[in-house]
Parts: sequence; C-alpha cells; structure tokens
Amino acid sequence: MGSIARMNQGDRFLAEFEDDINALYDLKPELTGSAVFVEGEDVVRYAIRISDKNGRVETFLSDQIFFDPEEDDENLIERVMQVFNLTKREAKIRLARADLI
Repeated sequence: MGSIARMNQGDRFLAEFEDDINALYDLKPELTGSAVFVEGEDVVRYAIRISDKNGRVETFLSDQIFFDPEEDDENLIERVMQVFNLTKREAKIRLARADLI
C-alpha cells in the first residue's frame, strides 16, 4: 500500500474516531491535544501540544496507536473494540462507515 493510500485511510479513521480519541484524554486548559496521522510512521496517535510564554509549541506523541492502515481487518476491529469500549458490531459498523473494512 502506498503512502498516499495510508494517509487517506488515516484521514477517514480520524473523521470517524477523532472525537472518541479526544474524549479519552482530559487535558488542562493550557494544553491542547488532538488525534493526528503521523507521517513517516503512517499511524494515528494522540498529540499533545504545550505552548510556552514565547509562543513556541512543543508536541508530544502518545505511545498508543489508534489506527495502523497495514493492520488486518480482524486486528483493527479488536483494537477499536478495546480502545473505544465498543461491541464487535459497533466497531464493524463504524469502520465500514469510514470505508476501512
């Protein structure tokens, strides 16, 4: 699978699951965070950004991988079920809606 195809799949995953990922993290007001597709790794992780008083921004990426376009369907379904506490049916419906399975 090419890099552009993986990025497109990552975008579709984010469109469907970004709110769920953000809900897993309870950040303080001075921090911002969002789910992001990490180029080079070609996976979806959570990024936390911290701004200093001079406006410089530092970004930290979580170890948790939420989506890997190279993962087979069954493992992807299991990952989504575990991370977002979904039933197998719910996970399949949402992944199908995102055109990922």
